[in-house]
Amino acid sequence: MYATIADATLFYSQGEIDILMNNEDGSTNEEAFNRALKSASSEIDIYLSKRYQTPISKEYDVIPEIVKEWTVIVAVYKRSRELDLLTEEKRKRYEDIIATLKDIARANANLPDEGRKVEDPENPSDDGGKYSAFLEGSPRLFTRQTMSDS
Repeated sequence: MYATIADATLFYSQGEIDILMNNEDGSTNEEAFNRALKSASSEIDIYLSKRYQTPISKEYDVIPEIVKEWTVIVAVYKRSRELDLLTEEKRKRYEDIIATLKDIARANANLPDEGRKVEDPENPSDDGGKYSAFLEGSPRLFTRQTMSDS
């Protein structure tokens, strides 16, 4: 998960998050909001996986603040929809994030470099071949010697 309930209160008021953590009978259900955060993280991964290893904690020492914010906004959208509390503003914010994620997937935008892990060239990570480059090939057929007019 890219964000926690504590992160959610950085982007929304505690009162609004409390409402989203309530069941229809008024009882508190943090697990429901945590499920929404987990679902939001997975949805974000769908787009980021086009260009980044996911979860992005594989590439970042610290999750970028913008990714935390996106996760919270998507979770608020999802939980609001479940509770029939969806507003036009929440829908618009969700759609804006999805548009940004699509831009990232198409390489029209990038995640910030801040917090990105720096790989030690002496100990490369195993990326499963996703970012491998092959520098081998067959012997050269045309050289200065074979092309000269001997």
